Amino acid sequence: MNERWDDFAEAVESGESDRVNAAIDDVEDMGLDERAQLFESRFDDLTELYADSDDGYVRQSTVRFLEALSPGLVAAFAVDDGERSTDLDRETVRRQADASSGFLLEAMTDTDGRVRNAAKRALKDVFRTYDTLDDEETITALAAELESMAEEYTGKRREHLLDAREDAEFAKRSGLGDSSKDSKRSSETSSISVSEEPAKLSFTGSNHNPFIPGARKIGMDGRIARISVIK
Repeated sequence: MNERWDDFAEAVESGESDRVNAAIDDVEDMGLDERAQLFESRFDDLTELYADSDDGYVRQSTVRFLEALSPGLVAAFAVDDGERSTDLDRETVRRQADASSGFLLEAMTDTDGRVRNAAKRALKDVFRTYDTLDDEETITALAAELESMAEEYTGKRREHLLDAREDAEFAKRSGLGDSSKDSKRSSETSSISVSEEPAKLSFTGSNHNPFIPGARKIGMDGRIARISVIK
């Protein structure tokens, strides 16, 4: 697995489109469990690759590779349907979606428009993943965070952040996971009290995200961060 990661990292860092595309194709051909395992073990390396690069194309490639690596929506559907072909569980899928969203929020503020557009596309899968996991609150919180971030910028960066917020709102309206979870939702929420306060994002962990000032953080297994919804 380490040798394979080294090949992937070299391809992403190369700045050569053919090598980048080939690496993305290779990771998309991997099984869900293998992708999830590689995500768990190499997420921090991937974020460091992004942070250390002065090349916008390399940062864009890092975002594209992350999108391909994250099992995301496909894994959420597999877990929700109880497929025996994967050992993944809802908590793993949610944790990896949390990590991806933290990273992608940062990429949405990148100075290079190519990076922001790649992050915006990848966030759509994250929103759909949460929707399939019946987690509308986190989508709402991410939409609010994107709107708050947009207030800090002007021009194209602000436009892209607001576009991503609209994508989050659309994911809620589309109700991708509703048809398969109506009965689950009624039983799971019967004992939950609903707060009238809007959801907010809480990024917790031992280390601050090296990219994002303030409270926003990213990472796996609490090494850097974990997104949770505060009611």
